[in-house]
Amino acid sequence: MRQRLAERVERAVRERAAAGGDVAVVIPLGRTGAPGSEQDRSCDRCGTYVPVGTELLMLVFAPEPWLRVVGGLCPACWTREAGR
Repeated sequence: MRQRLAERVERAVRERAAAGGDVAVVIPLGRTGAPGSEQDRSCDRCGTYVPVGTELLMLVFAPEPWLRVVGGLCPACWTREAGR
């Protein structure tokens, strides 16, 4: 997950520079899909589907003042990440 995050941030930095640098950006960490779909409710760390009724914990990370990376983690991965 950390490698994917680093790649996404690096790409966003390049794209922002190409656009003139005056842009705020929000990017998804992992897979996206229609709201409520299996893809949309999958953990961005391990890929496990998190069914409706089980909490998909949202992660918002700001590696740059102008950049927000958003994702969702299953309860087990949230616990692993919070322990780091």
